[in-house]
Amino acid sequence: MRQANLDPLMTVEEIAQYLRVKKSWVYEQVGKHTIPCKRIGKYLRFRASEVELALTTGSGSLKTQYVRKSGS
Repeated sequence: MRQANLDPLMTVEEIAQYLRVKKSWVYEQVGKHTIPCKRIGKYLRFRASEVELALTTGSGSLKTQYVRKSGS
């Protein structure tokens, strides 16, 4: 039996609320490759644990992961 993922993917709005910042800051950090994200089609998704780790370790130039949509 598969375990439920305890760190679900979050939208731009959700990660902005989680970090208590504006959505524009999130988009800016994605553009600077400061925070990791996954791109599913045209949508950006984030895992809170990955974003927190990137921000606390200060690891820059993180690459966006592209995820192929199934059925396309």
